[in-house]
Amino acid sequence: MIAVFACRLVPVVRSFSSLAAGVARMPFWKFLPATAAGSLPWIFGLVFIGKQVGSRWEEWRNSLHYVDYAVLALIIVGIAYALVRWRRARTLDATA
Repeated sequence: MIAVFACRLVPVVRSFSSLAAGVARMPFWKFLPATAAGSLPWIFGLVFIGKQVGSRWEEWRNSLHYVDYAVLALIIVGIAYALVRWRRARTLDATA
């Protein structure tokens, strides 16, 4: 029960906490309050951020272009890394 609550607070892990609870055959009536309690802080946080950004969108809009460039750069670096690993694995297989 504590694990489900804690997992709901972690951004990527929260998506998989239901699967883990299901695999562990956690009873639904124990899962429900744990997942609700863990989700509420996340939901309220997103609502608060949305309200703050929404009221000042014109100020934020111009600053967010840099985030777009950073995400694009990370995608390009990730693709390049994957290509280098793929080529290295291919050459290792060819020599073996």
